[in-house]
Formats: sequence, C-alpha cells, structure tokens
Amino acid sequence: MLVCSKCSVEMGPAENFCGNCGGTPVDFVEGPEDLAQYEGVLRDFAADGVLEGWEDEELTQLRAELRISDATHQALLGKYRLLKDRLPISLELDESTLTEFVVG
Repeated sequence: MLVCSKCSVEMGPAENFCGNCGGTPVDFVEGPEDLAQYEGVLRDFAADGVLEGWEDEELTQLRAELRISDATHQALLGKYRLLKDRLPISLELDESTLTEFVVG
C-alpha cells in the first residue's frame, strides 16, 4: 500500500506526489502494535461520542507517526458511533411555568 509520507493519505501506484499536501509516496505495512495503539487512542477520543477539532488533529499526527492509512482510520471510526451520526436532541420548554427566562 502506498501512502503520503507527510499526511498518510492513500496514494495510487502511478502518483508521484500527494495532491493533498505535496508529500512523496511511501510503501508500508501497518503493524499490529501500531494499529492497536492507534485504536486505543481513537477509542478514548470517541468515548464521549464527539471528535473535537484538537482530537482530530492529534489523530492525524498519530496516523502519520504510526503510518496508519486513512482507509484504516475510516474503518476503525466506523466501529464507534459518534453523535454526528445520531439524531439531534431537542429541548422544549413551557414558558408559562417559568417566572424568569434568560437566554444564554
């Protein structure tokens, strides 16, 4: 499998540079220890049901360090149900029962 040396995006065999960041292709095999470490971090980050921006950035850096492909990341991400995949929660209030209502 070929991936970008900078951002770990999967690359085709005929690509000489990454269209995402300009990095060069690198051939690698994801090691089971690296994969287990990455999944552990992903599981911890996804435990609350939300991947915040800083968590996503950390995972991107970790993918580059551990040489985990985007396809593997997406497959692992599919194991954890994030809140964005669920229906939104709504809240209805009966204002007539409140003596004071302040927004914010």
